[in-house]
Amino acid sequence: MQGEKIIKGEAPAPEPEAIWQNIQLINSLEDETLDSDSPFNKETSICAGIAVLFINPECKEWIDSEPDKKEWCIEYLKDILTTPPEDNIGLLFSTYTLGWDNFACQAFATLWIEDKSPDIGTAIAYFASLHRAQITKEVFYTLSKHRKTLGDDFTKLQNFIFIASVLKWRYSILRNFNQVSFDFNSAIRQEMLLFIEDKVPPILPANWHNFIQNLHDRFAQSYLPVEAQRQDESTFTYTDEPPTSEQEIPLLRNPGIDMVMIQAAFSWLPSLREAVTPTERENWIVFWSQALRCILGALPEEEDDNYNKIRTPYETDNWILTRCARILYELDSNTAETFWKPILELGSCRKYWIEHFLREFFLNYPSAIADKKNFSTIWQKIIEFGFSSPIWQKQQWHKSDFCHCWAYFLGIDSSLYLQEFDPALIANMKPYYERWAKDFLVYDTSVQEFCSFLQKPYAFELINDSLIWLWNFRGDSHGFSDKYLRPNVTSLIAHCFNSHFQIIKKDPNAYQAFIKILNNLAESQESIALEILDRLST
Repeated sequence: MQGEKIIKGEAPAPEPEAIWQNIQLINSLEDETLDSDSPFNKETSICAGIAVLFINPECKEWIDSEPDKKEWCIEYLKDILTTPPEDNIGLLFSTYTLGWDNFACQAFATLWIEDKSPDIGTAIAYFASLHRAQITKEVFYTLSKHRKTLGDDFTKLQNFIFIASVLKWRYSILRNFNQVSFDFNSAIRQEMLLFIEDKVPPILPANWHNFIQNLHDRFAQSYLPVEAQRQDESTFTYTDEPPTSEQEIPLLRNPGIDMVMIQAAFSWLPSLREAVTPTERENWIVFWSQALRCILGALPEEEDDNYNKIRTPYETDNWILTRCARILYELDSNTAETFWKPILELGSCRKYWIEHFLREFFLNYPSAIADKKNFSTIWQKIIEFGFSSPIWQKQQWHKSDFCHCWAYFLGIDSSLYLQEFDPALIANMKPYYERWAKDFLVYDTSVQEFCSFLQKPYAFELINDSLIWLWNFRGDSHGFSDKYLRPNVTSLIAHCFNSHFQIIKKDPNAYQAFIKILNNLAESQESIALEILDRLST
């Protein structure tokens, strides 16, 4: 739709007067003349036009100079919010971005920046909490660009979303499991009223555990019938164990909050460097830290069944894991450790969580020199933890999972092959690769991953040492005769011969290892190995 492109700045806007005339023309049409099952219906077209008038800078200047026309637009938006169009195309649960609500919420968000009247505030709270997640996302994305202007009002809206998310989660659990229900719409509108009346504080929760527990206690007293409150008490239980240190916060046994709504409201969060103030930066760090604790604390206990123990992360889990991985190098190494260590401590039954986190860490390799230095420091601490922690010893793991996760530790997993690292970074990690090679090159999977990794341009400084490791830690005892392993090793040997042979010849130990590996492959009648031997003999 052209309106969306104009709002995003991807297309020029027509003359504002022409947009206004088009809005009036569409409004005068009978509903029957339009396809009610199409997303591009009458309401969508009008809301799109209004959104362009309010958001596009040139159009906004014009509509602000026409108070009667602007008032008509505002009243239209209020009316459609009171009696929204029937959802004939399944928009309510979709991620569709061209519905009437997409444009109406952006128009209201733009209005709220300059008009904090109760009607506009009610519309913002409605779109943020009572509509589909895509709309929540668009409201906060639009407002986030003006958060410095909005100040405390933006923080209050964020706090309100936390409240709404806890209430929504509670309603879903009660309805689905206990058959104890309450009027959610009525309850959320009471919370909206507190927001409109400026009774929601401009503070984001610094301790989600306490915040969520306190809200559940209040909601039980405010919205549940008396006979249901006792039953409710057995549903919402949290850890009550004392912390092991002053800093540690007990983990929740279940999230207690609708993380889908939280993701929608906070998906706009950018890099920590884009924080407007040091306080905002610190608030973002606290947000990600608490979000991580929330999803990790909701995981089943060790004694739970195997299905739950190995479940893959949900979409909201992956979102948090990804964003936590991407901010690591923007933190000092001690703060970064509070993010990566709890994830790596999950151990073998959470391999999918660990792999996702480490993959995102490497895929977000920074470009700035200072960031690269911090990245290297954090990476080394992660590997040191793996070598020293009892959780990461092979007896705790299935062999294939053990090799696969350690491939992520060393950045050699095949999913990272398109990523480019600095050769100096990889060369600096040589002691860790050697330490890993002693334990892992006995495994075929690790040899395959390592051989492919060594053929990347940034790994060239490891070639000589790696040939020695391959022979000493694998070839001398096991050889490379396995038919599934030979192609990988042969490919590496061909790469070394074609690209690095002169350097290898200058290192007697590397050259000797190269020849031994080559002969081992030739014994298995690998044609490329035989060809290289023939070329060397002549």
